[in-house]
Amino acid sequence: MGKLVINTQMSLDDAMQGPGGPDEDTSGAFRQGGWAMPYFDESMVEDSSLGMASAGGLVLGRRTNDIFASYSPH
Repeated sequence: MGKLVINTQMSLDDAMQGPGGPDEDTSGAFRQGGWAMPYFDESMVEDSSLGMASAGGLVLGRRTNDIFASYSPH
């Protein structure tokens, strides 16, 4: 059986929205989109890549799927 790996970024004030870009997720009047990217370094890329590579598959939410769809099948 495959493994389900959850990959999230959470701020110290419990924000789990829009870490990628300022307009990625503005639901709930969230105005801090893109908050995680200035802190995303080589070690975070490596950890995220290892976690995703160890998973048996990839389960995406609707919004993330919409974002990923623009890159697929590239």
